[in-house]
Amino acid sequence: MFTYSKTPQTIPSVLMDAWRLYRSCFVSMLILGFITAALGSAQMIVQIMGVTTVQGGNHVISITHLCIVIALLLLDIWLVGTIYTFLGKKALEEKINLPLAFAHALRRYFPLLVVTVISVILIFLGFFLFVFPGIILLIFLMYALPLLMIDKKSMFSALGNSFRLAAGNWWYSFFTLLVPFIVFVVLIAPTEIVLAHMQLGQTSISRGGIIYNLIIMTLIMPWIYATVVVLFHNVKLRKAVNTPKEK
Repeated sequence: MFTYSKTPQTIPSVLMDAWRLYRSCFVSMLILGFITAALGSAQMIVQIMGVTTVQGGNHVISITHLCIVIALLLLDIWLVGTIYTFLGKKALEEKINLPLAFAHALRRYFPLLVVTVISVILIFLGFFLFVFPGIILLIFLMYALPLLMIDKKSMFSALGNSFRLAAGNWWYSFFTLLVPFIVFVVLIAPTEIVLAHMQLGQTSISRGGIIYNLIIMTLIMPWIYATVVVLFHNVKLRKAVNTPKEK
């Protein structure tokens, strides 16, 4: 059974705890991981099909494809909320199962949607202006969803507190999350390269490539979310240790 550490941990310890949390609910996370992977693969297929078509030499938006993309993104947001709910309650040793986690995320869907949209817009603007501001904002906003789904903060309180938690813990958060991210990128790179070639019309993706993509995302994505949850707990511990007590 997984239990949180009572003292702040080093980066290797956080990663090991995240792995232990993942293993403690492996079957449930495998199911959620597979759904995540399926949604990701579906989005990839829609990208290949394209959201625009050429008619008379002009690019025209395909309403059908656009609606599919929007529906997949909305489902993905619900799923992310479900994953954070499940992992958060599991880590706190509270009673939880998949139906309860899905129901909780659905009840919190509107604030979940708002926080996600605001975070994505800010991070996108950061990457658009220059890469580094996007990375900086990504770390500062990474605790907004755990604050919303695990600590049950309000929308704007979650966003504000995420900045406050990351302040002073930015590099700690960055290097901790960097490890599973590198593992994921290295393993998923082959299919992403094929996808890029497909969009240029240079090749076609095989059924095996899609299956490989599904397997990697199914196995690795839950570990990344577990890492964020354990990191979230540790950042709060570090913040408490570094905050002087009032006399």
